[in-house]
Amino acid sequence: MKINPILGRCGAVLLLLGLVTVSRADTVVSVNSGGTWIGFMNVFNLPANGGAYQFGSAWGTADLDATVVGTNVVLTPNTSIDRDVPNDTFWWVGGAGGAPNKNMDASYYVQDDTLAGQTVTFMGSCISNSLVAPYTSVAFIKDFDSSFNLIASTNVPMVEGTPFSISLATTPGHHIQYGLETLGPDARIATVASLGQVIVTGPGGTKVTIDSSKTWIAHMTVYNLPKDGGNYVFDSGWGISDLAASFSAGIITVAPNVSIYRDVALSDGFWWQGDGTGNKNMQADYYVENPALSGQVVTFSGYVWTNTLGTNWFTTAFIKELDQNNGFALVQMVTNNLIGTNFTISMSTGPGHTIQYGIETFGPNVNSAIFPNPGHVLVSSNPPSSGPLITSLPNPVYVNVSSNTSITVAANGTGLSYQWQKNGANLTNSSTVAGATTPTLTLSNVTGAAEANYSVVITDSSLVSSTGKTYVVVFDPANLSFDPHAVLNGFINQFGLNPDGSAGGYISGAPYATDILRSKVVNGVAYIMPNTALYDPNNAALVNPDGSPNRFLEQDWFIANDDLAGRTLTFNGFCPSNSVPAEYTASVWIEDFIPSFGSFTSANSNLVAGQPFSITLATTPGDHIQYGIRLTGPDNSPTNTDTISAALVSIATPSLASTVSGNTINLSFPSVTGHDYNIQYKTNLTDAVWQTLTTVPGTGTNLLVPDAATQRTRFYRLFVQ
Repeated sequence: MKINPILGRCGAVLLLLGLVTVSRADTVVSVNSGGTWIGFMNVFNLPANGGAYQFGSAWGTADLDATVVGTNVVLTPNTSIDRDVPNDTFWWVGGAGGAPNKNMDASYYVQDDTLAGQTVTFMGSCISNSLVAPYTSVAFIKDFDSSFNLIASTNVPMVEGTPFSISLATTPGHHIQYGLETLGPDARIATVASLGQVIVTGPGGTKVTIDSSKTWIAHMTVYNLPKDGGNYVFDSGWGISDLAASFSAGIITVAPNVSIYRDVALSDGFWWQGDGTGNKNMQADYYVENPALSGQVVTFSGYVWTNTLGTNWFTTAFIKELDQNNGFALVQMVTNNLIGTNFTISMSTGPGHTIQYGIETFGPNVNSAIFPNPGHVLVSSNPPSSGPLITSLPNPVYVNVSSNTSITVAANGTGLSYQWQKNGANLTNSSTVAGATTPTLTLSNVTGAAEANYSVVITDSSLVSSTGKTYVVVFDPANLSFDPHAVLNGFINQFGLNPDGSAGGYISGAPYATDILRSKVVNGVAYIMPNTALYDPNNAALVNPDGSPNRFLEQDWFIANDDLAGRTLTFNGFCPSNSVPAEYTASVWIEDFIPSFGSFTSANSNLVAGQPFSITLATTPGDHIQYGIRLTGPDNSPTNTDTISAALVSIATPSLASTVSGNTINLSFPSVTGHDYNIQYKTNLTDAVWQTLTTVPGTGTNLLVPDAATQRTRFYRLFVQ
């Protein structure tokens, strides 16, 4: 069950506008203080065709291409027409493949008629505005009479890095609206990334960036690999160089951890596997800590000059809020995957908390003899003074099997040339690949083998290069999995807690960072744990006087992909472990919401340790599709041992078969896209360690791996990552 879902085709669509009453006659409304968003679209002919008004109607906020990321409202040119009617000559000049034929005036707003008769002030701040001409965006207040004739209005353009404050004296009995309006032609999905966007947040706050004058701190958190349970092992403050992080001339360099290879012998089984690869996952945080930022809207921005990390590692920018009164427990976090472009993240923080912002790198410790160049990320407060700057690159990119997709990169610079790569190897044009040396790469009739890291190396006329990276996620509707490369969303519905431990009346629902859900994916295995982040002994609504919980929570952790609508979907997998106690229930689910999110159909199955699962749901074209993992039960104190339990989800366990051809042993097994398969062997079962034969990516088909073994006997095993 999900109440007030917020994830649609374009991401979160929860309105964050609200109001704070200053006096009886004057009211201040602002971005990021609660409320309900409404979407409306007015359609006009293009100015070249006279600009005449065509029609107007209420639209879903996702169809406006208006979303919420953290505490920010993000507005982009409208692409829903391309999605829904890509060949209609009313919308496109000449129909299929044609240029835009209409101007779209998208209003994303709050209507609050209780404001009528007051002087209304609307405040906020434009974090960034990269819209290209002719697209524009404004903040507005509008006063309509009882028949919705516009009586008075005021607006202000969105200027990057500039706060805004507009006021309007309104008339008693009228309809009052305030919000954000984006105007410009309908856009093609393939090119929208190059058209820019607007990011708006609340008034006030503090901007932070990559600043070498601040005190940067190093911290390492160590986890077991998924094959060993993926659990937390320890964490501690580390030297900055031990993180493989450095600061030089205003540029941060972060890379996978190599200090273990320098300091600890390969014979140490705690850190190294028998084949010499890393045996722990390292979460390296390089950050600034500033309690003085608490209670403010904190915005962290910068530029990613280059990202050349290998497949096993990723880097994010983050803002974290920690509760000083609860052992520095995480209260909330926002992140941005650093793929080779500019980034901006923002978060509204609570008073009295500790605020951290910085760069986090995650992945296994590195044996330099095996991975001499695992890659790195360069981050700064400003774009490079020379060389191309990547300004937009979508990440990730979704595509269904047998479909087509395009990836467009936008960059500033002169005399730019382009080279697209797949998993680090240069691409060339073929029957399924086009544009390998252009800004737009097109993949046609994709199979599961198309799921991979894609990077683009852009070189300017001075032969200076920048590299950006994205990930293509391939969905097989007949065999969906919890692919860690997709965007993983978090949502919590709160209910009262009945004496018998069941859910009482519905209270509220909101999106939450996956850390708040206590969920994570480690090398392809998903973990979800009972919630402790919402337990607050100082809040009687959440916790009873005796310390027992007073809330029943539904934690939903899911992938949203509306392009799956209209197909019969099957979500397959396996539950390696489920240790949650009886008061909690862990399950997997698929849900199909009608366009307004007003109702849904679903399929679900409880998770049973050691058992596979498979659920199927026939969906309706045009609906919103989500699937994922759910954990229901009480919030609980972090000291309650029940909360260290977890439910795990992986792909279905593959069977490994073998045949012999001459001196070659052919190993075969079924695979799932989005996961890697590590084949290991022993010559004798009494050997101390297993050796890695190879690691291959899943393609959604049966894979064949040859082993030209010279030994008469070998023993094999298969790990899924």
